[in-house]
Parts: sequence; structure tokens; C-alpha cells
Amino acid sequence: MGQRPQSRGFARSDLLAVVVVVVTASVIAWLLLPFRTGHGPTTLTKDQAQVKKIHQSLIVFSRELDGSYLLPSLIAEPIKDGTEDFSLNHTANLYSLMVMRHYVTPTILVSPTEPSSNIRVKDDYAFDAFEPTNGVHWDSSFVMHIDDHSIGANGSYAHAAVVGDRRASVWRDTMDGAMPVFGTRGVRNGVGPGHPDYDRSLTLEFFEPYRKWVGNICFADNHTEILDTFFPEGLTFDDGSGAKPDNIFAAEFDHPNGNQADADAFLVICTAATQYTLTDVYDPLED
Repeated sequence: MGQRPQSRGFARSDLLAVVVVVVTASVIAWLLLPFRTGHGPTTLTKDQAQVKKIHQSLIVFSRELDGSYLLPSLIAEPIKDGTEDFSLNHTANLYSLMVMRHYVTPTILVSPTEPSSNIRVKDDYAFDAFEPTNGVHWDSSFVMHIDDHSIGANGSYAHAAVVGDRRASVWRDTMDGAMPVFGTRGVRNGVGPGHPDYDRSLTLEFFEPYRKWVGNICFADNHTEILDTFFPEGLTFDDGSGAKPDNIFAAEFDHPNGNQADADAFLVICTAATQYTLTDVYDPLED
């Protein structure tokens, strides 16, 4: 009779090779997971701490400005007739001035969960550019064009609109626990689900659950809240016909930046400003 062939199992070298392949494949798969899978409670808390610190620095140094928060027009030389140059009070100048004065670092101005490729930390901030005798109080290359990939932006967060009557009633140390001052940016006009400006906004990707806006908002008394609505509980405005819920990303008046609007919460990122108007910008909509 013929001899039966001997059966063979895995040799140790074969088994080791299989293990190496499996482990390598697992590591590659993990590395290919979207970065946002790590945007859980830890990063939410870190972002909350950053928002709180930005606002806290304004409170501390408001003592040097008779209770007002820092503004570029307060620091720069007045224009010829002695008035402030309100055109300086846009977001890029504000944040750049805060960095130059060491209120905050460039890193703190960018959320740890920032989803936009247009936004990056200003790691080459030109501190050496500071020449107050020549009217240079901040690095003018600091930008906040979150809507324009060709220019980009160096910060993530929205702030209270600093125009019109809001200047005196909101942009100072009021310690009003109902008035939002800083936080996660939102969508154009504060529209809700079902509108393209909401459904296709990158701001829905900051925190879980994704595809729904969740944000860290800091109020004037420096307490922070994690919100999933644009209408914080208890926040209202009155247009003369009674109190109504206040949308923190919408200007609720026909003339949004003067007169009664001082009581209307409005968080923005703006690229231009005058005494009573601003140019607010928003993330490009996703396809």
C-alpha cells in the first residue's frame, strides 16, 4: 500500500506572518478613520475651556478700559476729527490685538475640533511687528475669512457683534448671565434644519451628534453652556410687541445694529465694520 501523505498545520513562521498582516491592516484602518471620531467629551471640554479663557481675558483687562472690553478702535490713534476709527473693529483685528497683548495665544483661538480646512493656527504671528509709535498695534496678516479658501482664517470662534448700541450694552463687563458673548460659530441668519444654510453647514461637525449643531457658548458672567439650540433658555428680545425667544445667530431687527438692538444677542465673525454695520461671513456650504 502506498504511504499516506503527512498532513501539515501552520508553522510558527506562517502564524506570525498572519498576525502581522492582521495587526497592520487594523492599524491602517484606524488611521483612515475620520479625525472627528475623536471629538467626544474630552475635546468638547477642551473647547469649552478655550472659549471661557478668551472671554475671561477680556473681563480681567476691562479694568484698564473703564469696564469696556478690548477693541482695536480704542487702541489705535483716533482719526483726524478725534473720533474712533470704527472700521478697525472687525474680527481679525480684534483677535490679532488680543494675541499681541498676550490676552490669548494663537492656538487658543482655534477649536480643537475645527472641521474647516480654511482655518489654521497662526503659528508665525509677527510679535516683532509691534510699533505703537508708528501705529502698529497688532499683526495685520492675521485673517478671519472663514468663507474664502484663498485667504483663510486663524480663528474658529464667533463673538458678540460690536456695532451700534451693542457696543455699550454688551461689549463690556456687564456680568449678565443671560447674554452670550463668545462661542462656537453658527449658520447664516440662525436658520434651522431643513434649510440648506443649516443642513450643509460645516458647523454641524464640531461635536457629536454629527449633522446637528452643538456648541460651547460663553455668557457675560463667564459661565459656559453646551447648547444644541440657537435659542438659549430664558434669552429673549422685545421688538415692541412683547418678549420673544432670541436667536443668537440672527439679528432680529430691521436695523440690526442700532437703537433697540442693544438687547438682541447676535454672535458673528465679521470681515468689515462701521459704527452701525458689519459684514458677517459663514463657512462655505458642503456639497
